[in-house]
Amino acid sequence: MTQKYTAKNLGRSAFWSVANQSLGQILSLAVFLVTARFVSKEAFGIMAMSMLAVEFFRQVLIESVGTTFYARKEPTPAEYNAGFAIIVTGGSLAAILLFICAQPLADIFDHSDIAPAMRWISALLLTTGLSKMHEIWLVKNLQFKILAIRSITSICIGGAVGIWMAVHDYGIASLIAQQIVTSVISSVWLWLSASWRPNLNFKMSDVSAIVQQGKFVSMNSTASFLGGQGDVLLSSYYLGPAATGVYNAAKRLLTAISLIIGSGLNAVALPALASFSDDTHRLQQAYLSCIGLAAFLVAPLFAGLVVLSPDLIHILMGDKWADAAPVLSILAIAGFNSNMMQYNFNIMLIRKKTHWITIVCFTEAASNLLLLIAFAKYGLESLAMAYVAKTLVLLPIVSALALNLLELKASAYLRRLLPPIAIAAVMAFGIEALKHATQMGAIENVALFVPCGALIYAAVFFIFDRNALMTTLGFFQKTFRRAA
Repeated sequence: MTQKYTAKNLGRSAFWSVANQSLGQILSLAVFLVTARFVSKEAFGIMAMSMLAVEFFRQVLIESVGTTFYARKEPTPAEYNAGFAIIVTGGSLAAILLFICAQPLADIFDHSDIAPAMRWISALLLTTGLSKMHEIWLVKNLQFKILAIRSITSICIGGAVGIWMAVHDYGIASLIAQQIVTSVISSVWLWLSASWRPNLNFKMSDVSAIVQQGKFVSMNSTASFLGGQGDVLLSSYYLGPAATGVYNAAKRLLTAISLIIGSGLNAVALPALASFSDDTHRLQQAYLSCIGLAAFLVAPLFAGLVVLSPDLIHILMGDKWADAAPVLSILAIAGFNSNMMQYNFNIMLIRKKTHWITIVCFTEAASNLLLLIAFAKYGLESLAMAYVAKTLVLLPIVSALALNLLELKASAYLRRLLPPIAIAAVMAFGIEALKHATQMGAIENVALFVPCGALIYAAVFFIFDRNALMTTLGFFQKTFRRAA
């Protein structure tokens, strides 16, 4: 029996979900930043290319099943067992296939060091397959506190191993060891923390039903992978491991920021929205609340990143990685767009329009690859701009489809989305003007303009959209209020 979705449960679950993503990403980012000072750009590029293959199988064969469960109102024990069998089988087969194909893939990218790295990294598909359903069960039961502790523990231990090896000149082996140790500890923690245990108490009809729904999500994941990771793939092919290391470093920072807030909120939003699937009016209001809250939180983050990325790269990674700063500034726009699109895809899942997502994702993937192939050869900044252009076209299309399913007017959606964007833009221009006026160093810029930007954002919001500001603050007040 899943937890009841009350305002208090959702607020506290959102808090722990964001804490899970935030602390996990902060720790992972800290490990990445430390190892980046001891490991070469080329090693990071090779690792990025190897992880692409793992991520493809993970999204298509494992996460697709997870998404179908998140979108279900209340899965049965038999469905959990069937899902476990599907994920373990798919993860194991994928690991074997990746191990066998490591050398042919290394030959395609013309770099022999990719093969051994890919063979070791294939083990991640085994550990993820064994524990993914336990994670799904914890999410459906709003046990985000357990997931947050899991992330902190596994990342700290795996990160410590990786940093020690990096400092002692193990190179790419330190990056591989970090990933494997983190994944193994995470899997063990999930098994020990979830009271649910898999068994053979399921029917083939349960498997068939999950596969039937999951196949569309899997197709969507394939297209999403090509649309979301095609830039790294083509950077590897056209520009080589060193440039890929730089591009992936910028994207790694962007991903960390996106996951800290955006994906943490969405992890709660999808099952919460699914619980309102039988009540159109409540689903409409929940969707608009999700859009408004997400835009309020993530718009200033990405706007600030556009203007402060050179300072952040200088502080966090050093001058060796300075060429990642302009890439990060450009990709920040795509980060915001991608965060907003998640909620529209949620509505399509809940309304059982997964074939719509399939069409959108394959259209996105095709246009994305065409743009990237055309511009990748001209360098990293051109590659980043092509990636952003794709998201700018896709967001209004996906939003229109979701609004149609909800029978909502575009004006209601835009009233929630546009004010945070406009006010965040004002904040970014204010920070940029102050930077030019003061001409300070990187540390001083970040120390001064991050809180200054927050004050500008809150002040402008208070002047032009006080009701939205008070509503958001009221949500956080309910979240942290202690029970009577």
